[in-house]
Amino acid sequence: MKKRSFESVPTISYVPNLLPDELLYSYLARTAHYNCFGNPRDCLGAFWGTAGIIPSIDLPTALGRLQRRLGTDSPFQSLQAMIDLGTMYPYHRPFLSEGRHRQIQKILADGGGIALKTRLGRVANGFGANPSLRYCAKCLAADVRNYGVPYWHRLHQLPLVTVCAAHRTRLDVFLQPSQSAHPQEMHLAPVKAVTNGPLLAVDPIQLNFANTCRELIEANLPVLGPSRWQSAYLAKASELGFVDCNGRVLYDRIAEELRDRFDDFKSFDYQQRILSSAKTPLAWLRRIFGRPQSSSHPVFHVLLMEFLFGSVKEFLSEVEKPHASSKKNGGRQGSSASPFRTMLPNEQLRDESISATQLAKQFHLSVGTIVSRRRAIGISFTERRKRVTLKLVRRIQAALTAGTSVQAVAGACKVSLATVYRIRRETPGLLNRIQRSLITRERKRHRNYWLKVLAMHRSLSVTGVKKLAQACYAWLYRNDRAWLVGKNAGVRRQLTRPSARVDWRKRDADFSKRLEKYHQALSRLPDRPRISASLLLRRIGDATVRRNEYRLPQTMAIIKRCSESVDQYRKRRIRAAIDKLNDRGIRPDLWRIARMAGLKSWSEPLRDYALFLIEN
Repeated sequence: MKKRSFESVPTISYVPNLLPDELLYSYLARTAHYNCFGNPRDCLGAFWGTAGIIPSIDLPTALGRLQRRLGTDSPFQSLQAMIDLGTMYPYHRPFLSEGRHRQIQKILADGGGIALKTRLGRVANGFGANPSLRYCAKCLAADVRNYGVPYWHRLHQLPLVTVCAAHRTRLDVFLQPSQSAHPQEMHLAPVKAVTNGPLLAVDPIQLNFANTCRELIEANLPVLGPSRWQSAYLAKASELGFVDCNGRVLYDRIAEELRDRFDDFKSFDYQQRILSSAKTPLAWLRRIFGRPQSSSHPVFHVLLMEFLFGSVKEFLSEVEKPHASSKKNGGRQGSSASPFRTMLPNEQLRDESISATQLAKQFHLSVGTIVSRRRAIGISFTERRKRVTLKLVRRIQAALTAGTSVQAVAGACKVSLATVYRIRRETPGLLNRIQRSLITRERKRHRNYWLKVLAMHRSLSVTGVKKLAQACYAWLYRNDRAWLVGKNAGVRRQLTRPSARVDWRKRDADFSKRLEKYHQALSRLPDRPRISASLLLRRIGDATVRRNEYRLPQTMAIIKRCSESVDQYRKRRIRAAIDKLNDRGIRPDLWRIARMAGLKSWSEPLRDYALFLIEN
């Protein structure tokens, strides 16, 4: 069979105007509709000259070829205008490095989009690489009234935005990427909104987030460079008290304030992804402040920008200001060190002819930091302690070695926490001695508690006592196993008794009840698997039931009644596929039904069944 050439595809006869805030994907879908390109491959051949492209909703590639084929009919003056006005790339671009921006720009222009969203950090950040198509019901009505046609708005497709900023209404999802019958098909916006359920109130947090996202993409910012936006964030965070005197970002405090400001992100999709983990809440803050060269999703920047500055305009004002950290970095982008942390040359640190005050001014550090670093490498200083005498230092060291907490030592010796931490840091080997002391105290405490529990429950075996003091047993087992084994050697052993006979009538009733509940729960799932006998048996113990079928008559009757044959399962999938296609206003062709129902081939009875459902 001769391969079809796309040079024979009819040319584009009519090109519509680009509408305000229209997505390039929407413009191409309308153009294909006006020119009656029914087959998606014909559509791709007309636009790109090849069928080897899957048109992306937010970040389509090979746009240089598309611009050349549209020629003078293109609504965009240049390739760059097509990227800036028709795609989501202006939303990502400000937070990329210059090198990463050049790579992405080349992919957008020349194609090869397999690694596009990976390079943008969309895959690693876990928010999903393929967005769903969303629309605002009021925008649809306004578009039909003003322009005679509905279309996809770029602002409605922004990640995690669920509210229309213009009309203050919730967005409806038209199509998920996985639900498309053909991955190369470009879908038109619905003429009339299909609202499922009652209208929900708009969350003001989501509304503010949508407005900030709109400001960002409409600003059409160039590459700002990691050093510039990182310096702006740090300067504002320092101004608001989220950076200590040593230039360290107080991550726990800023995370707590962010969670309070956005109500724990309850109104956001991917809430758990934003919250990160309980151990490291809002872990993306550490990447933005400490490792700006790593790609972070713009959503994180928008959240931080809204929290620190309130608007994109205020953020840009701060970016334009000269910061000391940018000068120290020499304008380099992607430096892994924090701008407030300065690497002090070891030669100058050891040069005693340079005073601590001079070094502090030269490297923008405090005099105390220089003194502490010099003491750590063995350089002596003339003691000029005000009220921290040598006797008091010895007392603090002894208290810390004994395992007393820093707070208790500071209170007992009437000094600040910073003084105690400094003495602990500058005393060689003190941390190791404190650690050994703490381990000794913990060992003594757990030993005494284990002996106390053994004495109180002499009638129990080791297994029984272990259930009463699980944490203590686990600690001793990991850290003091020899002592634990020796003490447990004299404890009485628990004799195992044979289990009583099984009440099969009671077990049969229990299995029946569990299967009924399980079957009801499965029946409520819209995309449930085939309810086979094996699936039901696995719920209650496959091997036990199969060996004792004659003892479980009620259970076997329920399995026979509730299990689903392969033909029944396929017919259920066909019914569901036809219902979905009808709900979306798509003609239920057999190939569409087979694709959505996951059928590899049609048998004659199944084909007749599908045709019967279509006709009726």
